[in-house]
Amino acid sequence: MTERHRDRARLELLHDVGTRIGTTLDITRTADELAEVAVGRVADGVAVDVLDCVCQGEAPEPGPVRDEITFQRVAFRSTQAAGLPPAYPVGQKASYGFPSPLTQTLADLRPRLIQRIDEADDWLTHDPVRADRIRADRVHSLVVVPLAARGTVLGVASLYRSVTSAPFDEDDLTVAAELAAQTGLCVDNARRYTRERNAALTLQNSLLPRHLPAQSAVDVAFSYLPGHASGTWYDVIPLSGARVALAVGDVAGQGLRAVATMGRLRAATHSLAALDLAPEEMLAHLDDLMVRLVDEGRSDACPPVDGQPSTAGCAYVVYDPASRRIDVACAGHPILLHPDGHAQPVDVPCGPPLGSGGPPHDTWETRLPEGSLIALYTKGLVGARGRRRLTADEPPRPAARERAGGV
Repeated sequence: MTERHRDRARLELLHDVGTRIGTTLDITRTADELAEVAVGRVADGVAVDVLDCVCQGEAPEPGPVRDEITFQRVAFRSTQAAGLPPAYPVGQKASYGFPSPLTQTLADLRPRLIQRIDEADDWLTHDPVRADRIRADRVHSLVVVPLAARGTVLGVASLYRSVTSAPFDEDDLTVAAELAAQTGLCVDNARRYTRERNAALTLQNSLLPRHLPAQSAVDVAFSYLPGHASGTWYDVIPLSGARVALAVGDVAGQGLRAVATMGRLRAATHSLAALDLAPEEMLAHLDDLMVRLVDEGRSDACPPVDGQPSTAGCAYVVYDPASRRIDVACAGHPILLHPDGHAQPVDVPCGPPLGSGGPPHDTWETRLPEGSLIALYTKGLVGARGRRRLTADEPPRPAARERAGGV
């Protein structure tokens, strides 16, 4: 009956491996899911270390690790009964010297089972911090398994048992290897996502304005809240006659394609602004451009692209300080803030998103009271966190404030 119970527990554990590990594309969360599944069922304590370059989304060299390399502790869990504290806190970087069960596992990608840890073991002298922790917490058994994918080392998981549990055996080693194999694939998927996200964020930051241009029409302030790599952009464009154009836009979707589409739309906005077009004409040209970009993604000359952005939102404002006249056309949500601090949504005809092939956009125009504050924003700023920022107590001042970004 005891053997049946153990077999059933192992089957339940292996089932949980597929459903509870890798639920997100986050390396730290994936490692913590491994520790959460294993602690209390396989081990009294679990520590997960990932190569520092993997945490940054970079691909390590294929094959096992043969030299001393820097790791980052990304997860640690312990049962309440064992109460094992970590030798290295989560987030700390460390290098492990050769030879030890951990470094030997990284050298040949084979798991290691140490049923009985003897204080006389030579490898303890090469890792004094871990050795002191093992002695202090009376850890007597250890399993070390590599986290690898496609023959490339990504990290390592160390499983401990203290005096509250029996030593590990060969069956435990097999289960731990299954846990590590699934986790390694999930960590590699998260690494690939991190690399693409970092590349998209780098491209996005390079395409957004670093400084607002000098102009005398309005006092401008902006707040960009970085989050996911998306196609959000904002612009202040000086026009002839001391006028100024304010623009904010957001391409649907995330990733490199959305960011690249944003760059083309922003460049077109600058080129078209030089022609001194009315706001509705500006959006008409941007709508045509978005339709062409979508057609390019579906053309026979290029293979179909999954996740190709198909629509975008945009608000384009032209302000004349001499007459205090403002002309607005939008496929977004501008807001007019009066000098007394009262926020009032502007009743602007909100046309369809760019690229949707809908009816033309209309221009709304009015004359603003002196000292008015204009706010343009993207959809990402309308969530709970962004709404708190928009309604934060701050004294109004004569300015055109542009807030853009995804939260």
